[in-house]
Amino acid sequence: MKDYLSIGEASRYCGLSISTLRRMEEDGRLESHHRTFGRHRRYSLAQLNALIDKPCEDNRAVVAYARVSTHKQKNDLKLQEQRLTQYCHEHYESHELISDLGSGLNYKKRGTIVVIIRI
Repeated sequence: MKDYLSIGEASRYCGLSISTLRRMEEDGRLESHHRTFGRHRRYSLAQLNALIDKPCEDNRAVVAYARVSTHKQKNDLKLQEQRLTQYCHEHYESHELISDLGSGLNYKKRGTIVVIIRI
């Protein structure tokens, strides 16, 4: 599902009419997350879930990836890891950190696992 819904999609998601959503926005009970360049309303799922008192079920995994090309950049890798970890702690409940030191595109490297994720 998309992160932001149009007013029509939000209407179907919440089981409320479009005019009700517009009226709630006029009354200040609801505020669109943002507007597109064409001034179309967009609502976030978290916002709509709070409106209809439904817990937000975001099952997506957060994976942070740090990589440098050479062993000479090992200190840079540690700095990347620290910054990514700090960011993830501030913005997400849980995350996984993957670090890569100079692997390039060598898929024959011992211990290398190639994972393709489609969302």
